Amino acid sequence: MKLRMLSAVIALGLLSFVAVLAQDAPTEPAPEPEKKVVLVESAENLLSQEIWGKWDTNKNFTKFVQDGSPKEDFGKVEFTRDEAATTRMVAALEKLVTKLAERGTPNDLEFKRGVKAVYATGKMHLERGKDSFDADFALITMFGEQLLILRSGKEDKPSWETNRVSFVRHAEGDHDLLFIGTDTKEGKFTALNRDGVK
Repeated sequence: MKLRMLSAVIALGLLSFVAVLAQDAPTEPAPEPEKKVVLVESAENLLSQEIWGKWDTNKNFTKFVQDGSPKEDFGKVEFTRDEAATTRMVAALEKLVTKLAERGTPNDLEFKRGVKAVYATGKMHLERGKDSFDADFALITMFGEQLLILRSGKEDKPSWETNRVSFVRHAEGDHDLLFIGTDTKEGKFTALNRDGVK
């Protein structure tokens, strides 16, 4: 009987010691949820480095790439870094990706992959007379092409727009060219040069 009681006391002591060790052992932090939208700073993405500032329509190049003069003047566009616009855009993209994931079409899945690397984001202003507007923007890559995502309008009822965008850097000066077009295969591009550079 005494032997059984001694065994029980030893067993309880061992259990208490193990419990104390378990409390002192470092615990693994819970893994953070995977981010839906990731901001990427990349010197290799030229457009993300060079898009900033004011751009004006280059009528000669636009006429060439559109095979004739466009019906309407595109106007001037300006891209600026803006923390508030970036915060709004990231939050809005996260909500949008959640909705698109539920639908799950091939384009939705590619878009979901695309926002895993947002190369530039901020505020865009388009100066086009009565059709001028401001938008938050994000630059991503989708289906191998750079895509400009624009979000404008009221916060409760935003308007979304996507445009294909391309860039040609001038090797020795400021004669860079920015091309903005619609996101369809048949869409036409507008050529722009830096404002004030002739």
